[in-house]
Amino acid sequence: MGYYQRAKRRVNVLRGFDGCEPTTFTRQAAVSEEVTVQSGQVISLNGSGEWILGAVDGKTPYIALSDSIDTDVKSSGLLPALSCAGRFEIETAFYNETTDLTGEDIPVIADPGVAGDVTDTPIGSAEAQVIGFTSRGGLTNLNSASGPKIEVNAVDGNIVTFTTNWQPVVTAAT
Repeated sequence: MGYYQRAKRRVNVLRGFDGCEPTTFTRQAAVSEEVTVQSGQVISLNGSGEWILGAVDGKTPYIALSDSIDTDVKSSGLLPALSCAGRFEIETAFYNETTDLTGEDIPVIADPGVAGDVTDTPIGSAEAQVIGFTSRGGLTNLNSASGPKIEVNAVDGNIVTFTTNWQPVVTAAT
């Protein structure tokens, strides 16, 4: 029978989240029928109050805690997520591979070019949605001999570690 190996590993929350603590910045909502969400992707609420991939200008971005196809999500109809306005330290495998997030305190941006990913550079004329800053060296390959020795259970062992710190973009009135 074996086990299912993911293409990218699930999100790992290193600091700031206790699943039984009701005062953390979390939210649950239904997932839009047009998308499939994976644990670790950047998501936001659309006008109907459903999760969509990526960051929406002026709305709080979140990090998905579960996959939209997980049994508990399908049975409840709700996907839990962590607010980027909270103070969490997160490891996610969903990043734009053309950018270099190696190092400390590099701004982590919700990538508008690849829905659900993070990057270090805004694409085109899109306004940057900074959702946090890299920590613990940023980009790491957990499958390498030099990385931490933990069970990855994913083909791609590359992760980005960052601390959430989203601030809403305020546009001055003219």
